[in-house]
Amino acid sequence: MATDRIENDMDELKERLKGKLDDGEALASLGRGYMFMQMYDEAEYVLEKALSIDSGSALAMHGIASLLLTKGKKDAAISLLREVTEKHPDYVPSLRLLGSVCSEDNRIENAIAVMARAAELEPDDADLLYELGNLYDDNDEPDRAMEMYERVLELEPDHAPAHNAIGILKADDEEWAAAIASYNKALDIDPAYSNALCNLAAAYLGHPDFPVEDAEDEYKRALELDAENDEAYMGLGSIYYDDGKYRRAKDYFGKAARANPNSAEAFFELGNACFMMGSHEEAAIAYRNSCRVDAEFADPHYWLAQALLKTGNGLEAAIQLKLYLELDDEGEWAEEAQAKLDELKTDWPL
Repeated sequence: MATDRIENDMDELKERLKGKLDDGEALASLGRGYMFMQMYDEAEYVLEKALSIDSGSALAMHGIASLLLTKGKKDAAISLLREVTEKHPDYVPSLRLLGSVCSEDNRIENAIAVMARAAELEPDDADLLYELGNLYDDNDEPDRAMEMYERVLELEPDHAPAHNAIGILKADDEEWAAAIASYNKALDIDPAYSNALCNLAAAYLGHPDFPVEDAEDEYKRALELDAENDEAYMGLGSIYYDDGKYRRAKDYFGKAARANPNSAEAFFELGNACFMMGSHEEAAIAYRNSCRVDAEFADPHYWLAQALLKTGNGLEAAIQLKLYLELDDEGEWAEEAQAKLDELKTDWPL
């Protein structure tokens, strides 16, 4: 096991350091071990000690940057990682970590720059190429993304995530047969790959020759593997909603929201199902949750207004219509929203 190996390495390092904490490399390596074991106090001490011996140690600086991230000090970590990559432009661990942090912080172009540099240094690292492909995809560069995924498969033909990612790119172009083939290849390699099952289900829904029941079966298989798979719950909810089975849709959208309480879409669709059932107060609660989770999501404000109008809350409805128009004055319901707001102005001149 990795933990046993790390512990053995740490024991050897401690023997090497016993009686003389003057070996910067050993201290930095020991700090990395402490980080792995989540012994952060010890990690901080030995990494700082390593830097006092060798102020330019890439390993020690990288370790401290990792420690800063565990403490939620992202900006300080990014600053230190940039310093490492400037002093040691070929130090791949810091390039990868900086790329990951930039990606999480939605600095996609910065992430691509450092990850591409890492890939140049380690062109045979399939996982690194896969991460870079994901970044290109996030940056709306599908051709570059495809190039990375294909390079991954040249190195590792059984890399299931790469097959799945290629399927997503094919689905984006509505090449449903090719997408289905890629998802099935991913599932041949890893039958428990629940994300690929959900993607396969969505592709079945897109393909004109597959019945809805095939998609339904795949979503259910995904839930058998992962009972908290909000994507599968959302997929099933959408199937039942489109079929007019609003009570069943409500049940699945509710499960999606419980599985992922940070999903504004799940709460929004839950509100829609409640609204179609005539449960307007319940719908209003779901729409408010959607607005709470994503303050920039305009649509739930419009439908919250509709639910509030159904329950006789004109002032609150007018406020929500105004918020909807402020967020998206060219949205799908903008004309209706403005007309209703003008009508409400007699009583509620906002």
